[in-house]
Amino acid sequence: MGLGVSGRSAAGAGGQESGGGSSSWVDALQAAGKTRVPGGVDAMEAKGDKLVAQAWKELRGFWSHVEPAKDRHGYAARYFGEAGDAFKLAKNWRKAASAYHESAICYMKIGREERIEAAQSLWDAAKCYKKSFNPDDKEFMNKMEWTLQIVIRMLVLENELSVAGSACEELAELYAAQKQRHKAREFYEKAAEYYGKTTDPFCTARYRQSALEKATSCC
Repeated sequence: MGLGVSGRSAAGAGGQESGGGSSSWVDALQAAGKTRVPGGVDAMEAKGDKLVAQAWKELRGFWSHVEPAKDRHGYAARYFGEAGDAFKLAKNWRKAASAYHESAICYMKIGREERIEAAQSLWDAAKCYKKSFNPDDKEFMNKMEWTLQIVIRMLVLENELSVAGSACEELAELYAAQKQRHKAREFYEKAAEYYGKTTDPFCTARYRQSALEKATSCC
């Protein structure tokens, strides 16, 4: 997720910026998978495993008895997030999804001020679920569906409506792949509704219309 971890000199858990707006989220997500893998896939997976171990150490090791819970969960969230990034480069989508989920849980434990970070981590998890998409794996599909629904709720609460619209489209695509046309249409229409409520005229004009056309195609 691009959240650097530089040891104990890092900013406190609640002090990091949530991002410069919804467009930076979309840019980051679109750029996923385009980075070269230094050291190869095996090295990236090993790095991810080490970062996960470090995250659990933050939560259960010596520092867990010394640091405030807010700081402890903040450090762990960032380690889990970087582990997800490493697993993603290694194309181990299930491990990546799991790491992003743990990151989101840590952010949620910090409180409302990290809700957007939690939503971003969950969306990263959903993107990884999508990479290993298998409509016959019902448990995996349910996890992806639940994850996207939580992401949408969080984004709406934070008034990140254009990104909520994008998440609705992701969920609509999932339902369409499962031949659940009614649900697909419902979420394309929700996407159009959120796009229409943004203050960005380009978003309203282009993305809202596109979502409505997709909704119509589900009939």
